Order: sequence, then C-alpha cells, then structure tokens
Amino acid sequence: MKTGVGVLDFTKRNGKAVTTCSVLLDPIVGIRKTLSVVAYAEVNRILFWKTTATGVEYTRHGKTFTVYAKKEVIISAGPFGSPMLLFKSGIGPGEMLKKGQVRLKTFPKYPFRIYVSNLT
Repeated sequence: MKTGVGVLDFTKRNGKAVTTCSVLLDPIVGIRKTLSVVAYAEVNRILFWKTTATGVEYTRHGKTFTVYAKKEVIISAGPFGSPMLLFKSGIGPGEMLKKGQVRLKTFPKYPFRIYVSNLT
C-alpha cells in the first residue's frame, strides 16, 4: 500500500464545501419566474423546430413529459451526460448516430441555437 499527500480541489464558501447547484441555483429558485427545476427527472431528448432547440422531453417517476422553452434551452448534464443527450437528440457525428440507429437532424453548417452550459 502506498501513502501520499496531495492537494485536492474543492469549491468552498465560508470554509464549507459547496456544490455548483447550491451556489448558482438555490439562491434564485423561486425568485426567477423564468426558471423551472424538476428534481428526480431524466431528459430523454431535446426537441427542435427546424434548427432551434425549443424544449425537452423528460421522464419522471415513469411518466414522460414534454416542456417547451420561450427563449432558450440550456443543457447542463455534465461532461458525459451533455454529449450523450445531444446524441440521443440526433446531434453529433453522423456515422456514430447511424450505428446507434438515432434519427439524424440536418442542420446548415452555421451555428444553431442550442445553449450548452456545463454547470455540474
């Protein structure tokens, strides 16, 4: 067994470890009417109208729901979950999507409106 010492990265506030959610979301939940947070839910796919993300389909407690955004869809599923969600929505390298039998979305070579934010 090896023993060692190292510096670990932690996000702290007032000497206590905090999460991104507790720092960024908790203070504004209930205050910002444009923000909805659904706990115990898993997003199945991003919904599109032409080249614009318009909402998401998610499952919570075995039921599937569809919600639409008025302005933007922000994807915050971490470094592994965000790309997986994009793939499940038909966005990504065509060869990989065809192997997984995912319905492809065709977009022009210009950026389209989908906001990806890694807040986790």
